[in-house]
Amino acid sequence: MATEFDADLRLLPTAEGGRETALHPGYRSIVRLGEADSEAWGVEITFDGQAELAPGESAVVHMLAWADPPHPTAGTAIWLYEGARLVGAGAVRE
Repeated sequence: MATEFDADLRLLPTAEGGRETALHPGYRSIVRLGEADSEAWGVEITFDGQAELAPGESAVVHMLAWADPPHPTAGTAIWLYEGARLVGAGAVRE
């Protein structure tokens, strides 16, 4: 069973080690919930109202975790990774 939640997400700017290109709805990557070194979960990220999310920008996003991580509570930290590289961070919304 999948877990779904909304989060405030900020992508790191490219100059700080973030992505070089924007995210588009349907982007798939991994997140860690709570601590930056916690277990990783595969997610698909979607968002409304804009066509892309560029490095350095923030948005409210919807995350669908393919496995069944514990459902995060509001305020839980979100760490977005591409492989071992941190590319974004945020928090779960209410």
